[in-house]
Amino acid sequence: MAGELDNLTSLYFSLGLQQREILELLSIGHGLTDEPNTVAHIWNTHPIRAQRNRNTPHGRPLIMYTLPHLYGVADHLCPSSRDEILNCEEECLTRRNYPCDKTVFELCSLLMVERGLDQPGDIDQTTHLYITLKEEIWNLL
Repeated sequence: MAGELDNLTSLYFSLGLQQREILELLSIGHGLTDEPNTVAHIWNTHPIRAQRNRNTPHGRPLIMYTLPHLYGVADHLCPSSRDEILNCEEECLTRRNYPCDKTVFELCSLLMVERGLDQPGDIDQTTHLYITLKEEIWNLL
């Protein structure tokens, strides 16, 4: 599993900007972020069993993170004020109405209408649409 994740991560960062934008459009724009959120929830709430090594904490990751004093360890959380958070949010790029770059979004939307392409409903349709849009944009360049 870790090897697959490393391969996907290196693939993502080796892609060109337009290819990454298309991936973001298709994943974020069409609700394909539900699965990672489900995995995160399962991970954060699953019980970690006690190990032979007595120094290894055990319990639920979310509780271990939020209540470290229950496990006799230091709290390494760095508190932030609301103003600091707002300043960071202002400095971050937010896309607001678009799941990816506005130009890529408009181009992909136009190509989908012109070519009669439907919104994907599952991962196979998303993969097919990604390949089609990538080829269409490549042909326009």
